[in-house]
Amino acid sequence: MDFTGTLIREFALLPKNWEFVLIIVALLSGLVLYLRYKKNINPEELFFSSLLASYIVFILYMTIIGRRPVTKRAEFIPFWSYVKPELWNEILLNYILFIPFGFLLYASHGDKREIRKKGISTVAAVFIGFLISSLIEINQFLFSIGLFEFDDIIGNTIGCYIGVMIERRLLSIVK
Repeated sequence: MDFTGTLIREFALLPKNWEFVLIIVALLSGLVLYLRYKKNINPEELFFSSLLASYIVFILYMTIIGRRPVTKRAEFIPFWSYVKPELWNEILLNYILFIPFGFLLYASHGDKREIRKKGISTVAAVFIGFLISSLIEINQFLFSIGLFEFDDIIGNTIGCYIGVMIERRLLSIVK
């Protein structure tokens, strides 16, 4: 994923598409509010769920929605980009993209310590990050809007894991 180029491209496109992003964020926030009253979610979970919904929109916009079609390409060899120093910046940005996702996912839906209130485990949160990253890469390939590569899936999954571990550490410090 050409994340740096995407950032530059996307911010140039933002004035044209800001209404679309605003509508999606508003719809997701409305859904979160509805679920709050339906399931009696506490305000902290509501806050993190709203941030998570907004961040998912951001990820989708950066990786799928805001992209222009390119030549369909795929790289199926794991860690091929790790041996090329000129790609290390993009690898690092793949990690960074999913750190907030992992953090917000675990903060809003992670393990709960209260009786009869079960959240998702660390493994489940990281697996969700893996699935979302895989779906993004598959969509990029199918719609010719990016390079499908396993390295992006690996980097995004590790970033999600880092985010989950940061939230777990913060929870243990607070408690």
